[in-house]
Amino acid sequence: MAVNSTYIYWANESAGAIGRAKLDGTAVEPNFITGITTPRGVAVTPTWIYWPSLTGNEIGRANLDGTGKTLGLVTGVASPCSVATDSGHVYWGSGATPGFVGRATLAGGLQEREWANLGSYIPCGLAVNTANVFVANFGFISKAHEIGRLSITGGTFQPS
Repeated sequence: MAVNSTYIYWANESAGAIGRAKLDGTAVEPNFITGITTPRGVAVTPTWIYWPSLTGNEIGRANLDGTGKTLGLVTGVASPCSVATDSGHVYWGSGATPGFVGRATLAGGLQEREWANLGSYIPCGLAVNTANVFVANFGFISKAHEIGRLSITGGTFQPS
C-alpha cells in the first residue's frame, strides 16, 4: 500500500489491478489501473504510481490520475515482489535467488537490475529514506523475517 495527501493505493493481485480510495474511505476504485500481471505492491511520488509485476518481470508506471499507463517501464526484472521510490529513483526487490535490489531513474532510465546483491535475502518489502534502502527479508532459505539496509549511494548490504 501507499498513500499521498488524497488517496490510498493498493495492489489488487487477483484482479491484476491497482486500486485506490480517498483517505476518508469514499470513492473506492478496486480496478483503478487494470491489465497488470500479478501486481505485488505500489509506490507513489507526487506525479506517478509505480508497481512491480511479479510474473510479468517488469516495473510499471502511470500518472496519479491513472492515465499514461506504461506496463514495461523497466523490463527483464527477475520476479519483482516489492517497490519503493525516493526523489530520484524507483527501487524494486527481486524475489529470485539470489535476491537483488534493482533501481532506475523515475523515468525508467539508467536501469540497474542488480544494483545490490542480497544473497539469500528475498527482498519482498522495501522502504527508502534520504540515506538508506531498507529491505524486509521474506526469505525461506535463511534469516527469514529480518530487516537489513543499504546506503542510498550503494555499497555493502548490512543484514540485521
